Amino acid sequence: MLIEVAIVLAIVVLVNLVSLRLFTRADLSQGRIYSISQSTKKVLRGLDDVINVKVYFSKKLPPYMTTLTRQVRDVLEDYRAYSRGKLLVEFTDPADDRKTEERVRMMGIPQVQLNVVAKDKAEVIAGYLGIAVLYGDKQEVIPVVQNPANLEYDLTSAILKVTSKETKVVGFTSGHGEPDVNQNFEAIAKALGQEYRVTSVPTSEGKTVPPEVSTLIVAGPDKISDWDAFAIDQFLMRGGRALFMVNRVEIPQGTLQGQEVTTKLDSLLAHYGVTVKPDLVIDRACGTASFSTGYITFTVPYQFWPSIGESSFNKDSPITNQLKRAVLPWTSSIDVSEAAAKGLQATVLAKSSVQSWTAERQFNLDPQRELKPPADRAPRNLMVLLAGRFPSYFSGKPEPTPEGVATPPTVERAD
Repeated sequence: MLIEVAIVLAIVVLVNLVSLRLFTRADLSQGRIYSISQSTKKVLRGLDDVINVKVYFSKKLPPYMTTLTRQVRDVLEDYRAYSRGKLLVEFTDPADDRKTEERVRMMGIPQVQLNVVAKDKAEVIAGYLGIAVLYGDKQEVIPVVQNPANLEYDLTSAILKVTSKETKVVGFTSGHGEPDVNQNFEAIAKALGQEYRVTSVPTSEGKTVPPEVSTLIVAGPDKISDWDAFAIDQFLMRGGRALFMVNRVEIPQGTLQGQEVTTKLDSLLAHYGVTVKPDLVIDRACGTASFSTGYITFTVPYQFWPSIGESSFNKDSPITNQLKRAVLPWTSSIDVSEAAAKGLQATVLAKSSVQSWTAERQFNLDPQRELKPPADRAPRNLMVLLAGRFPSYFSGKPEPTPEGVATPPTVERAD
């Protein structure tokens, strides 16, 4: 009997030791909202010091919010386990102590108003739903946790911010007819500047994308040389991230006639498995636009300005799952049918409504012209995400020579 008990105890101890080394968790929830990604696990396993996560949730929350509290606990339990003891989690109700409540508000975690319906009576109660991530003398705050589907993105971003020893750099390409980041994109640059260092990236005259740039934004260039395409391609080959905003139809100022435009960027993107088509999306679900004729100004629903509703955004992506509505003036559709053949994963982030179609070749954009929808109306891809190992556009090709440069620069190429 004693031997049997000893064997059972040994098995229990062995199982516990193995579970500590091989922690896993079955996630049977719909959409696997409790599962954390491999990239987050890598971040947690790489922690070299203790991080404190303070969860400032009120104990008295409306009944419909009890699920949110449990989901936050479940996610943080996974974080704690994968961090191998480097992540310490503490739940506190700020209302229990006045000094704590003052400190939490100073951190930037507000008291929020929550609606409660009880016994056919509607009431409003005050509560806290914030999280603070602390590391040394650094802190990052999630002021209000609203959507558990976005919690991993917010938490991991906060952990990366407090543990990072350098500020990430976002670069905007310049010199190719793009809008100036400090003038045309001033509001965007200001918002990005709260978290990152924003800089212009000229790739002409033999310049490449600086190695400190993490994300490159290519915003509507009207001319791209072979060298510019090479600089962008090699940035991606180094593992950089890029956002492409591409115009395939140009509307000259003062006119309502569109004309197709083509740059080297189109060939580059097609090589990666994505094609921005030379068309314009027309959608019954549209924004309004104002036009002037003589002394008269009128505002009309304008079907060349597709309006993306909340249901047309990808709700599984942290990039778009908080967006409610966007209007995209004179936008083109995107084809990702070749992405899989390139070994890349394509995810549609936003699309037009089921009542949309496209105009090609002839671009008469007169708002008073009657548009007759065809029978093949269907959603069109308007924003897409490509991920994976990208093949170099210049693999097996000679290195291009920058215009106006006598001695081409030496570049360590990657394919």
